[in-house]
Amino acid sequence: MIYNMKDIDNRPIVIFTNYRTGSTALCEAISYKLGYKNFAEAFHTVPSTGNLKGITAYIEGKHQNYVFKVMPNQYTKHREQIDDISHGCYCIRLQREDVASQIASLYIARASKQWHQTKYNPCSTQPIEIDPIMMKKCCTETLIMNDYVRKMENFDLELTTEQLGAIKNPTYEVRDKPENYDEILELARDMIAHPEKLGVTSSQLR
Repeated sequence: MIYNMKDIDNRPIVIFTNYRTGSTALCEAISYKLGYKNFAEAFHTVPSTGNLKGITAYIEGKHQNYVFKVMPNQYTKHREQIDDISHGCYCIRLQREDVASQIASLYIARASKQWHQTKYNPCSTQPIEIDPIMMKKCCTETLIMNDYVRKMENFDLELTTEQLGAIKNPTYEVRDKPENYDEILELARDMIAHPEKLGVTSSQLR
């Protein structure tokens, strides 16, 4: 098993996490290594991007070999259904220790409109415009949702993005950074150093 997963016993796997933690690549790796059906963000808040019908039909077909992930904003919207599906699953909590890098990653993805890099879809390394207003939004959302994930309980396995390392799988690659990445990262660090300007509490920064 990958990442020392124990006692899976052919159970479905659900990953509770936030954005920009490596969860997409982790789902892909689990699917590839264990032969599980990957539903990724089945509960994506944009219906055309999610696959709620697909995972529901798969479960109704009595299949157990599947993996999916859940973000805080998806959980608050579909809590009852997610709780029902997650019952009996092998539950993983995935968090990122380097929050500033997580925020920078979200900012870059939104600004460039490129969320993932693959062999056939490399990301540009051209500088990205610095927008303090959008960075503030990325900081606030990330900190609040990280806090939500941190306060959840009852997991079979705790993982951090840093523990995953470079995941080898057939689809996703580590994203190439824009030339002004250090400037973007420094802005994220500066903003989370002043939580009072973001409207979040100090406890949400832990």
